[in-house]
Amino acid sequence: MKKIVLLSISLIIFACNSKTKEPIVDEGFELKPIPFLNKNVYLPEDFKKVNINELGEMIRQNPNGNPLNEHYYKMAVSVYSSTNIAPVLYAQENDDTNNVWFIPGKYTPLDQELMDVYENMIDESFLSRSEDSGVHYEKLNSDLLQFGAAKAITLKYKQSHEGQIKYLTQYIITKNLETFSVITLNSEDKDFSPMIKSL
Repeated sequence: MKKIVLLSISLIIFACNSKTKEPIVDEGFELKPIPFLNKNVYLPEDFKKVNINELGEMIRQNPNGNPLNEHYYKMAVSVYSSTNIAPVLYAQENDDTNNVWFIPGKYTPLDQELMDVYENMIDESFLSRSEDSGVHYEKLNSDLLQFGAAKAITLKYKQSHEGQIKYLTQYIITKNLETFSVITLNSEDKDFSPMIKSL
């Protein structure tokens, strides 16, 4: 009888401990599918999946929109044509310039040297060309992070374009012999850590 009682108490304690170890997700996030990763990822509730072809049409109809959307659209189309793996875009329902891109890539081990090379390439090519078209960037952060089995290069910028401010963060993530990019663009400097932790 004592053994049964002790076993019951142990099971109750284990169950309580198991509940407290479940990941706590910020309010306002929910799981959404990223097909090429074969998993669901936490994204803001009001972000909805956008068809890449629809995005192309939106860009054609609004040539004065945020130039980054056109840049990432071209990148997504190029990736799809060379790999036949569809990138994924989620955009905020009431403002589609707030969005998150998931773009597949070729497996690449990440280290500090690669990060330095990549950061310099972004600064000298893409960002300098953007300045010529009236888009200005201020670098806020760059880092090489490790979380669990994954490594990530993170580059964060403040973008100014025609009086509008956006916050751009690019993550290049390698996990389980896969490498992919995640790009967030938003006007509120939103914390996307629930998304990153769920990748």
